[in-house]
Amino acid sequence: MSRIIPDGLLAGTEAAERLAVALYSGVADREIVKRHRDEGYDVADGKAIEDAFSELWTAVDAGKVQPLAIGPRARVR
Repeated sequence: MSRIIPDGLLAGTEAAERLAVALYSGVADREIVKRHRDEGYDVADGKAIEDAFSELWTAVDAGKVQPLAIGPRARVR
């Protein structure tokens, strides 16, 4: 368990990264991503992550995914 994210929940970026893997498995990397990886850089495909975030928000809008915001407790004055 993370101090920030409880077990069983994912941060938005983690959810998008996992969804991008599911959406694009078996699809060849875009040329710019391939070129940077060939040069030894550890890069992710930003466009794929953006597409995955878009799909997540579409699912939220359709009521298929429920977002949950966890933040600090409000200070009592």
